[in-house]
Amino acid sequence: MSNPTHSKHSHVLIWDLPQVCTDETSCLYCWRFHANHHSQTIIYSDEVVESNREEIRSMYLDAIYTFGELELNGLSVKEIFQVRPDFSLWWSSELVEKCNYLKYPEIEDAIKLLAFSKWMLGRNISSISVATQNPSLSRAIAVFCYSRSIKFTIYRACNTFRVGFLPFAALSVSFVKTLLYIPLTLVNHFAYGKQHLAAWGESKRRICFVSYLSPSHPEHVKDGKLGSYYWGLLPDTLSNMGVGSNWLHLRVPSNNLFRGARTAARVIQQISSPSYSFQTHICLDAFTDVKVLLRATSDWLRLFFKSIFFILFLNLRPWPYRYLWPLIKLQLYQQIVGLPSILSLVMLGSLENAFRKLPRQKAGFYLQENIGWERSLVYAWRAAGHGPIVAVPHSTIRFWDLRYFCDPRTFTCLDNFPLPQPDFFAINGPGMDLQCDESYCVNSRKIRLESLRYLQLNRSNSAVVSFTPLLDPRSILVLGDYDSSTVDHISIVLREAMALSDSCLNIYFKPHPLAKHARLGLNEAILEGSLASLLDRFSIVVAGPTTSAAADAYAADKLVITVVDRCRLNMSPLPLGESGCFFVANGTDLLSALSFALTSFRRANFFYNDPRIPLWTAFIKQLLL
Repeated sequence: MSNPTHSKHSHVLIWDLPQVCTDETSCLYCWRFHANHHSQTIIYSDEVVESNREEIRSMYLDAIYTFGELELNGLSVKEIFQVRPDFSLWWSSELVEKCNYLKYPEIEDAIKLLAFSKWMLGRNISSISVATQNPSLSRAIAVFCYSRSIKFTIYRACNTFRVGFLPFAALSVSFVKTLLYIPLTLVNHFAYGKQHLAAWGESKRRICFVSYLSPSHPEHVKDGKLGSYYWGLLPDTLSNMGVGSNWLHLRVPSNNLFRGARTAARVIQQISSPSYSFQTHICLDAFTDVKVLLRATSDWLRLFFKSIFFILFLNLRPWPYRYLWPLIKLQLYQQIVGLPSILSLVMLGSLENAFRKLPRQKAGFYLQENIGWERSLVYAWRAAGHGPIVAVPHSTIRFWDLRYFCDPRTFTCLDNFPLPQPDFFAINGPGMDLQCDESYCVNSRKIRLESLRYLQLNRSNSAVVSFTPLLDPRSILVLGDYDSSTVDHISIVLREAMALSDSCLNIYFKPHPLAKHARLGLNEAILEGSLASLLDRFSIVVAGPTTSAAADAYAADKLVITVVDRCRLNMSPLPLGESGCFFVANGTDLLSALSFALTSFRRANFFYNDPRIPLWTAFIKQLLL
């Protein structure tokens, strides 16, 4: 990346188009990466972001925090979303959730714009042109320029201020969809028999787990056994200890095995067999009754009429990050009139109903991905008077997975609507301990527990292990991704590497479980079966920048090559600079990384992985005292 002097360039062209810029411009700022631009000076946004990653992330977290504190007529945004005497739906909103993977790509544009503002400091820029087909980005940069008295122009043939649909029309469609969702949800409730509700309300077990209904092996369901991909050996270990447990399952609609509520009800029936008397199972849908839906609808309508005019005038309030408004307003509007709003309210009511009917629990555990509904879960759990609740992440914490991070002031705020926080955060290894700073949780709440998901990989228990390549270094296991564009990008990079290589690469491809028909188009061999069994056959694994399966390969002591897309943030679960981990963006980088396949390296243990799970058993015994 070139570094122009502070006075050399008075004009900047921001380029956000897929084609190459052929204009001769003194300073070209590439919003998306392309290697063939022609310019005297080229600035790549991804390099600016990564060179200031700590500061840029903190700026975005500060922007969300300060936005929630904005006031109009004496009420803050957080207070406008009040739905319970001491709970604000603001904490369950998608704006606070900050899911920048697939869900809201506008967040990445906000991150890049913050980085651009950082890059602008000290530079004498008098005019900015923007080449983009993204109207929200164009408006955001226009506001940015206006606030700094910089001339703003739109690149020729890129009239992004013409919007193809009216925002109010789109919001009206969302409003109608929300109304239709309510009766459809009630249908799912009647798929569950009353016997499961009775068993839940009369349960003698004193530990509760909240997780997704996605067993790792379908045959476990047929045998009347819960085979959990996320909880590993823990369910059986608790039963062997004579410790009973209650399991509240969240149905995953995108999982083919459990697509419908009736199918999920049959699964619940199978894993509630008498042979597994130490466990009680039920699906959250069973608690979404008429009373819950009526209250959710009432809360939604009240929230709509209370907040719609408030939000329309909110962008007039002074806010240091006002230029981000065009990029975040859609998330806020959806939280008022769209499906996210009613989904959050129905989830809150269903959780309150479930935990009210459950006899007092000494402890609760939930699978932590920092999705909005988890804040509702913690609130509902505490409101029902249960014991401590523990957040359990199933993988690593990615630096750019913004769901896991908040402005540190969020954790210490003592107003009427504090952030619902678990009593403990499970830390699954030394690697995660290093990743968790004050933006993740309060240090006093950390508890060290084994990483249940990775116990099946049979890794050495020693603190440091040595890697010696014993298998064919030209045979590569490629891990698929849920996002088809990521698979396409991996294919392009592999194709480049194969064209540059003097020897043949043997490609083996394991598709993502939710994208089984994806292909690389490289005459690859398609593999099926569990990832743990496949990893035993390879020394080298290639993965995309988002899949958590890369952490499985890392935990199995494989050489892991992550193919990053420079047009996106690096969402890899693996740490930068770790032995045996490489991040590549093209075929040349990939071949360079493969050259290390013939060398040995030493790698620190990233997870707590004792298969006897002594940390888990000791912690649960302590909670049961």
